[in-house]
Amino acid sequence: MAIESDDITWFDEDDLLGTEMSFPSGSAWRLESKIYEHSYYEEQSECEALGIHSEARGVFSCSKVSGSGPPTAVIKIRQQIPWWETATKTPQIRAKQASSEIPRAFSSEIEALSHLMKAGCSSTPFLAVLEERPTDN
Repeated sequence: MAIESDDITWFDEDDLLGTEMSFPSGSAWRLESKIYEHSYYEEQSECEALGIHSEARGVFSCSKVSGSGPPTAVIKIRQQIPWWETATKTPQIRAKQASSEIPRAFSSEIEALSHLMKAGCSSTPFLAVLEERPTDN
């Protein structure tokens, strides 16, 4: 059973706004405001049975600090989150839940954007960079 929960803030504006994110392409962006946040909080049994992950997604408005690109853009951040009712467990316990596999829904979104960009669709957002970063805990 999927548990949709927006009771927990995974992308705290006090911690993130003003943060500069640098990418291998040489561009750097400052997170200016959070547009949207949503989490899909899943039980362990659902994750294992369906081959999915609990995850949180945040969408942020940002401004260019350096590099090429438009003066403003949108950054989407997706992160795995602990299974339902395990968020307060130790980092060692939560680390066992982590997976390096990109979820199907997320990879489908990237694939669709890439396909539409290659086809020259003028209403498609430009996918400037895709990067995976492991967390410390």
